[in-house]
Amino acid sequence: MASTTELVAQLESKDYNVRRMAIWELEQHGDKNHAGPIADLLTTDPSHYVRMAAARALGTFADPKTTGVLIDALNDPYYMVRQNALWSLSKLGAAAEEAMPLLQELTDDEIHYRERQLTVADVAQTALDIITLAVEEKREQEEKARAAREAAAAQQVAEAGVPEAVVAAVEEVEATPREERPDKRTETIQRKKARAAKQGIDLDLWD
Repeated sequence: MASTTELVAQLESKDYNVRRMAIWELEQHGDKNHAGPIADLLTTDPSHYVRMAAARALGTFADPKTTGVLIDALNDPYYMVRQNALWSLSKLGAAAEEAMPLLQELTDDEIHYRERQLTVADVAQTALDIITLAVEEKREQEEKARAAREAAAAQQVAEAGVPEAVVAAVEEVEATPREERPDKRTETIQRKKARAAKQGIDLDLWD
């Protein structure tokens, strides 16, 4: 097998079959660093065989940066390029969330890729189901992470020995509508008047 450097160089070969095989071999290496030049071929190569290989290879690399290219490939004139693009989007999982509206539209497309094979709708629905599940799992993990952070913060407060009365007072203030909270300026004036009254001074005379 040729080195990856040689294979990348072969992506620019004038022979479409050399380009196609170079994509296939780079796919076997599985290095995401090669996703970029292969994505370029998906959008520019005149051979549908090369674009078909590129669309499938991007699913193996599963690089979120290629989501847009794969979405565009759903409009490719060759059906196998579109089919491989759908498959690759499903491999991106939650990273392909932006493709969900278009996939939903394609679930109504009953055009067959080939006689006696799956319809566009069949493949689109499969991709949509996979991505939807991945998005739901991602959000569930994010919610668990948020709950864990809150629990850790509460534990730190408890370990710091903050008096329960202080915590309760803070919670009470936070739960009180802002317009019902005491005016700090009014409280300060009232305290000054109370101290002055003890000294026989009537501060109301100064208002």
